[in-house]
Amino acid sequence: MMRNTAALTGISEERIVFLTRTLAARIRKLTRHLTQQAQDSKQLN
Repeated sequence: MMRNTAALTGISEERIVFLTRTLAARIRKLTRHLTQQAQDSKQLN
């Protein structure tokens, strides 16, 4: 699958792996942040 994507887009497999991991890390960070905000908001109410 990744090789097909790399071939179709002209982006190297290594770059796709890097971008995928970076995106996953950002999503995890944002999820933690939003979860913390929701918990903080609950405590205020």
